[in-house]
Amino acid sequence: MKVLLGTDAELCATLGFDRAALPACVHGWIVDTSIESDHKRFNGFLKVSLEEMIVALRDDRGLLNDPEGLMSGQPPSEAALIDLQTRASLYSAGFTAKRFVSVVEGEMVWEQL
Repeated sequence: MKVLLGTDAELCATLGFDRAALPACVHGWIVDTSIESDHKRFNGFLKVSLEEMIVALRDDRGLLNDPEGLMSGQPPSEAALIDLQTRASLYSAGFTAKRFVSVVEGEMVWEQL
């Protein structure tokens, strides 16, 4: 991909890259609507689910733990509500592309489950 960016002016323009200032690092992932085969590599590319990408981008992993008690049929406890409000962010120092890559490749969205 990086080689292609250096040689294909049309691709660079479509992606909004200045060919004189290309990114130092390029990550390619396979994003699929299925969670099957998540975090396996195919031809060197990591496969992740669209759900994981959305959760990581929105920093919503706390919602994966049924905070409203919908699955158990029980209303959430006071502690659960406080935990939801104070849960640790995936991006405690602020969102960056580098941290986003670490979150996805390190499977951090799922680490609390």
